[in-house]
Amino acid sequence: MRYPLLLDLGNGDGGKGRIGDTLARAFGIRKFFRFTGGPQARHYVNTPEGKVHGFAQFCSGMFLPNTLSFLGPSMCINLETLWGEGLVLKRLGLEDVFDRVFIDPNCFLVTPMHEMLNKMQEIARKTKAHGSCGMGVGEAVLQSEQGFGLTVQDLLNGKGRGKLENLYLRSLSTVNEILRRSPSQELRDCFTTYFSRINPKRLLETYGDILQMSGIRILSGTEEMKRSFAKGESFLLEPAQGALLDRHLGFSPHVTKTRCTYHPAQELLTKAGIPLSVVEKIGIFRAYAHRHGAGPLVTEDSELTKHICDVNNRTNRFQGPFRLGHLDLVALRYGIAINDGVDSLALTCIDQLSDLSSIMICSTYEYEGPRDDLDAFFEWEPLDETRVAITAIKKPEFSLWMDERRTMILRQCRPLGWSLLPGWQHPLQGIRHDNELPIQVRKLIERLEAPHGLNVPIKILSFGPTADDTLFLS
Repeated sequence: MRYPLLLDLGNGDGGKGRIGDTLARAFGIRKFFRFTGGPQARHYVNTPEGKVHGFAQFCSGMFLPNTLSFLGPSMCINLETLWGEGLVLKRLGLEDVFDRVFIDPNCFLVTPMHEMLNKMQEIARKTKAHGSCGMGVGEAVLQSEQGFGLTVQDLLNGKGRGKLENLYLRSLSTVNEILRRSPSQELRDCFTTYFSRINPKRLLETYGDILQMSGIRILSGTEEMKRSFAKGESFLLEPAQGALLDRHLGFSPHVTKTRCTYHPAQELLTKAGIPLSVVEKIGIFRAYAHRHGAGPLVTEDSELTKHICDVNNRTNRFQGPFRLGHLDLVALRYGIAINDGVDSLALTCIDQLSDLSSIMICSTYEYEGPRDDLDAFFEWEPLDETRVAITAIKKPEFSLWMDERRTMILRQCRPLGWSLLPGWQHPLQGIRHDNELPIQVRKLIERLEAPHGLNVPIKILSFGPTADDTLFLS
């Protein structure tokens, strides 16, 4: 496997870091290209030696010696948190970590001003909050699209100061408008907290100091990918978030402002002159449904929360609670469709279903309500005069950014078609061959791979936190 392209088919947190680290160890991959997202990512890796880190802006193979992180032109970078993350990794023994990261000059910067506006706007939404990491990535993306973005290149060519000053004035104007519309002590406190951090002169000095002290090199990700491919060197394309959070194809307004499908990777490959056909698109998903905060989760079951504990995903002020549900084939098929298909699947966290009496898989939704928009968004059939069965979510032919009609329908859906498979009580840790898997696990894999399941082979099975807890299935 020389050119794996990882894709999270759900709402993020599917196990991208774990799979990236595992592939790097198994196939000797030492170049990682991040092709989307920003500092809000957390790709957790637990090494067999006991080291743990949630990679945000460094790539998930960095625990391995000589692995390089290339932060591609579609990424948003927060230099202050990048510096902080690098210091954490140094304390974990990665002394040369800054020597092994390269930033594309076209990366847009996320500043404290973007963080401040992100948090204030989410606070002002009150009960209608969209759900956010509160780290300002969306604000940076929107401002870049409006022509006010700040790139790494701007810091190098002398344009940084003017752009920071312009951003500062625009941010203060937005703050005043937010406080005028929705005055509250929490909003005023948020502004006060950030005020000392958003001075343009201070920020310019800070960014210059970080680039000088870290020694991070500025390098075109496109050109480096082209060189690597010409030399026959393997590399891995690492995403961020999940397909169902994609700005244009996800369930608005509960989406990120960045692209979460394979499309930014395709653009990077095309610019590097590399055909998409050489990569293996690997769709990653957990053995159960999940999401942070508000947004559709049709198979949600609070009982699962009592059984499954995720120490890396807890309730927080801006993202909201971490919610769990049963496997949802309707949502997963849609995640595959908006990535224009995948070549193989990586099933993660299957160990967390151990000791359940049965495994529940949802294949259709039931909806009761107005039918005016159903044809536009779903494959469906009537059940009776008031109820319909939704069998598939249609891949949109155009962006659904800020179109909430589909999301409103999904909020009213509930599971209809269930498959019940027997659970298993055997611990999975320590298994080294697929013939050692409990028969119940093999039945689950067969169900998911079948034409009436996801119709894609599962090649990677993860049943624990480290690369040692992984099987490559034939």
